[in-house]
Amino acid sequence: MLHEPLEDEYIYEVSLYNKLVRPFVKEKHSHEDLNYSWADTQLHYVVGAD
Repeated sequence: MLHEPLEDEYIYEVSLYNKLVRPFVKEKHSHEDLNYSWADTQLHYVVGAD
């Protein structure tokens, strides 16, 4: 999280993964640019008004 929410702001949980990396990992190969961890869902928190 970048900062505590201010008035009228909320904390949002966002799930991200890279759909191009998943097939590489499934076949036990590595993607040329991205780490294998991008095949798994990663949780991030962001602050915003909406």
